[in-house]
Amino acid sequence: MKTKATTATDLSWTITAGVTIHDCMQPPVAAVISGPNLEAPVPMDWCGGKVGGRHSFATSVTHRGAPLAQNTHDCGVLIPHVTLLPMPDPLTPLKILGSSRKVAFAAQRIRANKRPVALTSKLPLVPMLACGTLPLPVGINLTNDLASVDLGFTTSDLVAGWAEVAATMAASHFLSAQPGDSIGVVILKEVLKRALPPAVGLVRMAVTDDPVQVSWVENFWFFKIDYVIERNAYGGYSYHNYSQFDDWLVGDAKKNVAIPADADPVIVPHNPDEEPPL
Repeated sequence: MKTKATTATDLSWTITAGVTIHDCMQPPVAAVISGPNLEAPVPMDWCGGKVGGRHSFATSVTHRGAPLAQNTHDCGVLIPHVTLLPMPDPLTPLKILGSSRKVAFAAQRIRANKRPVALTSKLPLVPMLACGTLPLPVGINLTNDLASVDLGFTTSDLVAGWAEVAATMAASHFLSAQPGDSIGVVILKEVLKRALPPAVGLVRMAVTDDPVQVSWVENFWFFKIDYVIERNAYGGYSYHNYSQFDDWLVGDAKKNVAIPADADPVIVPHNPDEEPPL
């Protein structure tokens, strides 16, 4: 199986033409209800993700002048939302501030700057997770068909991606804070909610011989916590801390290595000690 490479300039949207379901309010009634919203298409390199520490791009591997997206990439906050309900929704600013459109699938055997590359498509086989009352796998890439680089992925990559999507949706549904929860219960739910998706990767590591990189990522304004446990293609294990301040704060003096725009389609095998041959 294969899909085209995903880069920073690609345009993301949803297969539902931008319609997603969010918590809403309809004044004068103060109750929270679920209702349809229209989300705007945004580039992978969306400004909200740049400030919020949610982007994950290769620092020195580009295609057609744009860096390749990696496995934990999120377009980020500030994605425009407009309610489709009759009355203006006072919760709309909160939805914009908490928005997300996140990569959910990765090719574990293909690395850019030692991280698995993102898998996205115009088709729902490898969708992105879109924000909402319940995160749903409806995000698509409208433009990566224009890339000339193919990324091969395995059935194991596909199954693991869908398992992580299911874990994220289940965690969001069953572990959301409820009225009456104590502070301790809320904290426990939040920890479990964040631990379930990485746990899928650990299970894959336990039951397969695949090279697997499992990331625990927490995004804060201007700072990203990013811890990685990895098993390489030779069966060796390692731990990495990729936590960092946003690039725009610290700068990036690394030299780019470009994949030519007219490159033949390639499937790059993983070598844990080297960058992919271009």
